[in-house]
Amino acid sequence: MERTNTAVLDIIDPPTGMTDPSDAVTVRWCPPLPGKTMGYWGNKMGAPVVISSVTPRRAAYPNVLGGVPTFATNADVRNFFRSANCSGDCWTMFRAQFLATAMNALDGDFADQGVMVMGDCWTVGDMLDAVDASAVGMSKEWYASVKTILDDVNNSRQTTCLTVID
Repeated sequence: MERTNTAVLDIIDPPTGMTDPSDAVTVRWCPPLPGKTMGYWGNKMGAPVVISSVTPRRAAYPNVLGGVPTFATNADVRNFFRSANCSGDCWTMFRAQFLATAMNALDGDFADQGVMVMGDCWTVGDMLDAVDASAVGMSKEWYASVKTILDDVNNSRQTTCLTVID
């Protein structure tokens, strides 16, 4: 799905004494890979994957997912996602969006795609690591803003990064 565009400036008759000023630049852009939403992960298609994958996700992201239960049934998964909200400190909604993003990141291509977050390009995998490392004891505003970023990533609304190759 990668898109590559190369612009070439070719000077046919450069001024005398000037080295060839011709140049080219290539820009590579990958459209965002579609993620799956909390609704998907809580339904009959996604819940079995969550049940089988939540333990390694908890180990990979202990600060955010360490307290997530081991789900026994699809209904347990569905209830986890459906009960998420931003009342109080917004922790339950933040954690549910984080789990959905972590589930999407099981696909290595999804995890490796670059997304713009506050002016910096991050891979989804690196962003999850950084969020997990920072998540303990943050404010409601922090949890709410990060859950919105994660929701945008899961819904392919987050801006992807461009790679410029000289």
